[in-house]
Parts: sequence; C-alpha cells; structure tokens
Amino acid sequence: MKYAIIGTSWITQAFIDSANTQKDFTLGGVYSRSLAHAVEFASKNNCDYAYDDLVTLAKSGVDAVYIASPNSLHYEQAKLFLTHGKHVICEKPAAVWPEQLRRLHDLAHENGLVFMEAIMMLHQPHLKTVKDSLEKLGKIETVRLDFCQYSSRYQSYLDGNLPNIFNPQFATGCMMDLGVYVVYPALYLFGRPKEIITRANFLPSGADISFSSLFLYDDKHIVLTASKAAESRIGSEILGNKGTMTIGTLFQLADIGIEYVDGKKEAVIGEVPRLELMANEVKDFIRYVTHPRESAQELAQAQQLSLTVLETIAEMRRQAGISFPE
Repeated sequence: MKYAIIGTSWITQAFIDSANTQKDFTLGGVYSRSLAHAVEFASKNNCDYAYDDLVTLAKSGVDAVYIASPNSLHYEQAKLFLTHGKHVICEKPAAVWPEQLRRLHDLAHENGLVFMEAIMMLHQPHLKTVKDSLEKLGKIETVRLDFCQYSSRYQSYLDGNLPNIFNPQFATGCMMDLGVYVVYPALYLFGRPKEIITRANFLPSGADISFSSLFLYDDKHIVLTASKAAESRIGSEILGNKGTMTIGTLFQLADIGIEYVDGKKEAVIGEVPRLELMANEVKDFIRYVTHPRESAQELAQAQQLSLTVLETIAEMRRQAGISFPE
C-alpha cells in the first residue's frame, strides 16, 4: 500500500518513521505548499514524488493519505481525498465541527473507504488492561485528568510572532490541541457526562492558552485541565476508595500504577516509546484497510468515540467562548 503525507512537521516525520516499521506500507508522495520544501522532505525520506498541488496528489496512484495540516484544513482536505477514492488517517481533531466529521464518516462509508482519526491511545494493546484495572480501585468518585505542557511555540508568540497553534484562523489553541487528549480518556473510560462546566483563559490573539472543565456524572466528577503556558509535574489520577491510579503520560495512557489504601503499589503499564505507539496506530489503520469485514465493528466504535469527543469539545468551546473565524 502506498500512502502520501500532507504536512512536513515533526509529527509527520514521526508518522513516517513508525510507518517504516510496517511491511508493504510505502511513502508514495509528499505535499507542501512549497514545492522546494516538499522535494527536500521527500528526498530525506527516500520518496521520489513531491507535490505542491493537492488535487494532483489526490489523482495520483497512492492508496491512502496521512493529514497533518492545521486543524482548519482537515475537513476540506479529507473530503478531497475521500472523493478521489483514498483512505484517510487524519491528525486530531479530524474536523472542527461535529457536522463535518459526520460527513467525512458518511463519505468514507459510501465509497468503501477507511477514515480514521489519529489518536494513539485507542490503538495500544494495553488499553483494555488499563480499563479493566479500574475495578481494583473500588468506588470511583473523583478523577483528575491533566495535560499541561509548555508549548515550544509559546516563546515565539511572546516575542511578537503568531505561530499557527496560537492563531484562531487555523482553529487551534489549547482545547483543540491538548484538550483532545484529556477528553478522549474521560469519555473512553467513563462515558458521556450528564453536565459540563468549562472556562478558558485567552491570549490577545484570541486563542485559548489554558482551560479547566468539570464533567459531572451521577456518581462521580472529573476535573480536566490543560495549558500550553505551563508544565504539569504530577500527572493525572483516578481516585477510588480502595486505591488511586496514577497516570504519568495521559495522551499515551502509559506510565500507570496503582497505590492501594494500605500502601501497597502495583505497576499497570510502563512507558512506551513513541515509535511503538505510532506504529500500533499505523498497524490498525492498515488492518482496517486490508481486512474491512473483520475490523468493521472496531472501526465503527472508534469513529463513534471520535464523534462523541468532538461533540463534547464543541460544547466546551461554546461555554468557554472559544470561537474561530469560520
């Protein structure tokens, strides 16, 4: 299977490195707005085909495309490739609005194609182990999910520049970046909340730089926090009356342990290298494409969760006053 990539950032290189671990999955095209940049990136990755025109790429002989462009471009780009018969794996969030994501799912289904949001957490072998381990905690009433990571682009913004991640024109900001990683585990592990309360802090550019959200359930509450202007040092926790699960790396659901009320400790899952994490994601994408009947239910469940996450984030954005030009 030949795939193309849209975008030439570090995450795209990480995807290519992970894809190289899979048999018969070959880079067949690189797109950049700058042809010279596309040629340079393609050459670095032993690829002979570079493009600065998306339609030409969509009409080429590749079977699939990995989209890692700014958020605001995901929908139109994914739609273009789906209508040209290409399978699509798209970086999170796969669309800005739930209606867009539903249309992409429908387009893929109508054309017998795979459309998958690139969320590493969902494609790890240890995921079921983590969920099953919640039973060991007893009655869970409080959960704290945190992803505060000082952005490598923040100093550039403070210096007077406007990186894409802090430009609302591209439908970005803290919630549409790090926020996805706190909402996903909340909904995967505990389902949709009955009530949501969300507030955010903003930069002068109009982008949200941090937010806090409270998910209310009948029997528990979950506090979600994220920031691109500060670094968290204590990770996340799921607190039960028999023990507390600590999560060191939330977006991977890795580095997890349990400390029981009597002081005993139990390791659940250690750190997992990023190459392995993304390789598992790529492996599932290939399996969805090559074994559609056997993987149909699994893909449908992943798509439904993706939609539920985006619906939830849309409500959080509404409450927090996060808006984009479109």
